[in-house]
Amino acid sequence: MKNETPSYSVYGIERAINATVGFIFYYRLVFVIASIVCISIIGTSVYNQSADIEKLKNLSVVVACGSVFIGIFYSVINYEHNQIKFAHDRLNNKITMSYACASEWFKPSMVENLKITKLMFTKNKHLIDENKAIDFSKILDEDESARSALVSIFNYMECVAIGIEKGILDDPFMFDYLSGVCVGYVMDFGFYIEYKRNTNKSPRIWINFTNMAERWKKPVTV
Repeated sequence: MKNETPSYSVYGIERAINATVGFIFYYRLVFVIASIVCISIIGTSVYNQSADIEKLKNLSVVVACGSVFIGIFYSVINYEHNQIKFAHDRLNNKITMSYACASEWFKPSMVENLKITKLMFTKNKHLIDENKAIDFSKILDEDESARSALVSIFNYMECVAIGIEKGILDDPFMFDYLSGVCVGYVMDFGFYIEYKRNTNKSPRIWINFTNMAERWKKPVTV
C-alpha cells in the first residue's frame, strides 16, 4: 500500500541489511582508515615491484582506484543510512499522528456521542436485531441528536480509514486501539449503512470505514 524505502521483501533480509548498514555507518571512519591503510600497502607493493619508469604511473592508478572505491563506499553507506533514518522518522511521525487521532476518541464531544448511540442502541435493539432499516432510519430522522451522534462516529471512522490508506496513520496502532469498536459498529449498524447507500444511491458512503472493518475482522496471521 505504501512505498517506503528501503523495502526488502524476503523475511529477515531487511533487518539484517539495516543492521549491517547501521554497524558500518557507525564505524565508517574505521572502515575508511582501514581502506586507506590497505591502499597504502598495495600502493607500496605495486610501487616497489614496478619498473622505474612505471612506478609513479602504477602507484597513481592504485591510489585513484582506491579513492573511487572509498568515495562510492561512503556514498552508498550514507544513502542507505539516510533512507533507513527517513523510514524510521516517518514511522515515528505516523505513530504520533495516530496517537493524536486516537485521543480524539475520548474527547467530551465523542464521549457524549458514544453515550447517545449506546442509549439509542439499547432502546431500539429489537429493530437492529431484525435488520428493520426503514423503521430504524425513521426513528433516527426524528431524533436529531441520535442521528448526529451516530453519523459523527461513522465520519470519524471513515477519516481514520482514509488516514491509514493515505499513509498518514499507522494501521497496527489504530487496529490495536479501535478494531473492536470499529468492527462492532459495522456489525450493529451495517444494515443501516447499506440502507443509506441504497436510498441515497451513493454506494461509497462510509465505504472506507466498512472496508477497514472487514479487513480488521480477518484473523491476524503471524
